Amino acid sequence: HFYGSYFRYRIDAGWYQKLGIKTYGFSPIQLPPDLVFSKLYHNHNERIPIAGFQWGLETFFEAVRRFAV
Repeated sequence: HFYGSYFRYRIDAGWYQKLGIKTYGFSPIQLPPDLVFSKLYHNHNERIPIAGFQWGLETFFEAVRRFAV
């Protein structure tokens, strides 16, 4: 299960966009299908599974590597 989202506000990208600079966000996280992410997101006990975070790091670095080549 892959969770994707778009954070339009409260990130630096909003300030860049006002200057006409295009910005892109990419925060890959792999979550188990039975996990209800909305119950954890911005909650008093916000967290993600370590395996999903590690998968996200590998995916992020691979995307940067492919983009930079």
